Amino acid sequence: MKKKQYRCGVVAVHGICGNPRLFSMFLNEETERDMLVDRIVLDGHGGSALDFSKKGSMHRWKSQVIEAVDRMHDKCDKVVIAGHSMGCLLALSEAFKGRADGLFLLCPPLKLHITTPMFVNSAKVTFGWSKNNPVIIAARDAYGLEIDHNPLHFYGWIPRFLELFGEIRRIDRMLLSNALEIPVKVFLSEKDESVSPRSDRYLLHQKQCEVTYLNKSTHYYFDESDKGVLRSVFAEFMSEICK
Repeated sequence: MKKKQYRCGVVAVHGICGNPRLFSMFLNEETERDMLVDRIVLDGHGGSALDFSKKGSMHRWKSQVIEAVDRMHDKCDKVVIAGHSMGCLLALSEAFKGRADGLFLLCPPLKLHITTPMFVNSAKVTFGWSKNNPVIIAARDAYGLEIDHNPLHFYGWIPRFLELFGEIRRIDRMLLSNALEIPVKVFLSEKDESVSPRSDRYLLHQKQCEVTYLNKSTHYYFDESDKGVLRSVFAEFMSEICK
């Protein structure tokens, strides 16, 4: 058997309308020194609102993650999938197929809640308001599409979000009826504008799943102290997986 090039690899999967920059909190030159990292940009992201409507789909996003995990398995002995928001659902889907050795999940949207800040922050990002607010700055930096003020360009987003809601229901059912056989680290932000901390009800019964609550962070903004927790736990987690 051909020797793998790396002991460990990480596939990082961003959320819907997001981008991989958010993972720089714990994926950097220091942590990547002894591992291979693939930061996927999901189809339809990185361009316009119309690109998102036409090029993206849940089927294609799942295929991209499968392809990335396959490539990583070709080069690495162990594969960890890191996800943020929707990326957590795609990571969990792979884990249930036995294709990951560990998961590192931020804000998994297993139970959603609608809050006023979710709409207010979206408007501020779109129109460039509150430029000195760190929460808005973080949300803008995590946004993976060009700013577009034409509402007609967003009509095609409806199917994409319906697919997302369907995937949430599917993963919720799987978590309630199946055991995850790999170690999982989960982080839920207590000030999250769109993901309820009660998402933990789908995770706490999983024996190898550890849930950490970040009490100063939101869906996109992570307080410096919480970033320190993420970096520390990630380094320890990878050390344990890759030993």
